[in-house]
Amino acid sequence: MMKNPLEVLNMWQKLDFRKSFVLGMIALVVLSFVAGCIGGETQTPGAQTSAPAETYELKMATFYLAGDPGFEIAQHFADEVEKMSNGRIKIEVYQAGELGFPVTEIVDSTANGVVDIAIFYSSYLASQDPVLALAGGKPGPISNPYELFYQVKTVEDLIQKSFEKFGVVYIGPMIYGEPEILVSRVPINRLSDLNGKI
Repeated sequence: MMKNPLEVLNMWQKLDFRKSFVLGMIALVVLSFVAGCIGGETQTPGAQTSAPAETYELKMATFYLAGDPGFEIAQHFADEVEKMSNGRIKIEVYQAGELGFPVTEIVDSTANGVVDIAIFYSSYLASQDPVLALAGGKPGPISNPYELFYQVKTVEDLIQKSFEKFGVVYIGPMIYGEPEILVSRVPINRLSDLNGKI
């Protein structure tokens, strides 16, 4: 029986989001990679094999600069994949622009094989497919990262179909709980603080 979405959201809020979600997503993606990498291989118990285990080296593009918390999480993801695959899968993480193409071309570069995997801000493609604006987050501020997770998971099927139009496969969201920062030249604490300013 499907639970009420608010009950599910409340359950998520009770978890230590940063650890549980990031590690859960890492495990899901690693298992997907490992299954894809070794799928179809079978070995009879006790059988000797002379060939070393095949290894995979993947390039990951990000739209983050080195030092950004998002880049650090991407690097942590790559380290965990390598550890969980016993070194069979290595992911080299590249910061924004490091491979010679702008962040707005990450999806094209992934589809064309320049990189194997990417972390991408989907709203860059919203003018070509409005559904992708939903994957980039809801408009306006959020009170906590669980709201964003719930919103993205709710429209995940639509997002997956939209990314397929661009020649890439949607794996899942990367929501790590770090808020974006909104700044102003003057303090704004209530709507009336905007009077005469815009």
